[in-house]
Amino acid sequence: MPAAMLDADELTRFAAQLLAQEAEPGSLVPQGWCRHTPSSRVLMVTDREERRWFVKQLERGYKWRRETSAYENWAPMLGDRMPRLVGGDRGRRLLLLAELPGATPASRDPLAYRRAGEALRSLHAVETGDHCWTQWCGHLAERVDRELHELNRVGVRVEERVLRRVVDAIGELAPQPLVASHGDFLPRNWVVEGDRLAIMDFAEAGHHPAVVDVAKLHATTMWGRTDLLEQLLAGYGRCLAAEEVRLLELVRAVPALALLRRGVARDVPAVVERGRAVLAAVAADRPLRLTRAVWRRTASGAVRRLVPSRVVPPEPDPLLPLDT
Repeated sequence: MPAAMLDADELTRFAAQLLAQEAEPGSLVPQGWCRHTPSSRVLMVTDREERRWFVKQLERGYKWRRETSAYENWAPMLGDRMPRLVGGDRGRRLLLLAELPGATPASRDPLAYRRAGEALRSLHAVETGDHCWTQWCGHLAERVDRELHELNRVGVRVEERVLRRVVDAIGELAPQPLVASHGDFLPRNWVVEGDRLAIMDFAEAGHHPAVVDVAKLHATTMWGRTDLLEQLLAGYGRCLAAEEVRLLELVRAVPALALLRRGVARDVPAVVERGRAVLAAVAADRPLRLTRAVWRRTASGAVRRLVPSRVVPPEPDPLLPLDT
């Protein structure tokens, strides 16, 4: 059952109870909503020492469980690359998080993508192993079915045979390891301070092949920007295997369906157009191409990066309303 969504005063009282050891009772002051939707709410509060905390409520229990599990199980490895969980309330699907120092980067800052690649490498190294590729492929097929059902419900037609072909082709790939995955790895969920990039909002976290975290980026902020993909891979620090490249070419259809659904729901034609453009690339079996090698392995086995350390941002190009 969905949780009853609380107002700002109720969320502030919850934070005060958990922070009784860190802040004086009654000293918390709500500063405003960071997010306020029917399915999730994030309220920022401050104490007398001007420390900031974020109270988060999720309507759906599975998202609360995903996020809580990520903070509890992955934080020891990621350290300051993710927020500190102060506490939670399972019944009301509440979380209290300490502020991450830093700021959200520009959506197409190449240097941020290099740092994001480093953070993604750390995340993917946290946990691998006992997760079933066949089961993951089944869940992917179910998600595609749900997306198609929602699109049909609102009268949006897509080439379903293309999506069926994508699902079948993914199932025929050699099994790939499933890793700790963010699920919504976009610049809006990055926080940069100095040379460190941290990641927030783990409500979509789970275990997926590594390139799934790249696919959503590719369909949104990296669409048409090979330079950003190159920077991300340079930070990630290893070349994608041929099977990974193929999976990325196919699985980008899934965020494209989500773009279509969200664009129609919010009446944003540019987002609908982007979703269709990505689906068209998948239908045409258009390969991913890098303009240059991101790294080269020497005779001794060492990796020499070819992307220059000094990154000069290209001229900005238009962002979609949902890119960030």
